[in-house]
Amino acid sequence: MVGAKIRILRTSAGWSQAELAQKAKIGLATVSRIERDSGNPTRASLEAVAKVLGTSFESLMGETRQEELVQVGQMHAALERMTEQLDGLIQAHADLKQRLETFLQLRSVRDQSKPS
Repeated sequence: MVGAKIRILRTSAGWSQAELAQKAKIGLATVSRIERDSGNPTRASLEAVAKVLGTSFESLMGETRQEELVQVGQMHAALERMTEQLDGLIQAHADLKQRLETFLQLRSVRDQSKPS
């Protein structure tokens, strides 16, 4: 059951098993086994997967409706996209600030070199 929940959350986020493994810092084979409900994953592995999927270990282990899992996965994916956009805006702001500072310095030099 846990494997199906994780697969729904992962696919709702638009991630491959390899991407989930990388984000959760666990092996690809571990993700594959978890999704197939094969073997005995460690609690640490399940907690890491839950965290990157935007849910809790307890939610993974409890009963949750499929629609709720899809919604959580979609919200998590949207939040990740917004975070990436925000990072881009922060970088653009820093670039503009640097350009403005350069412009003001050049204007100051120009104004100082004008004959009185």
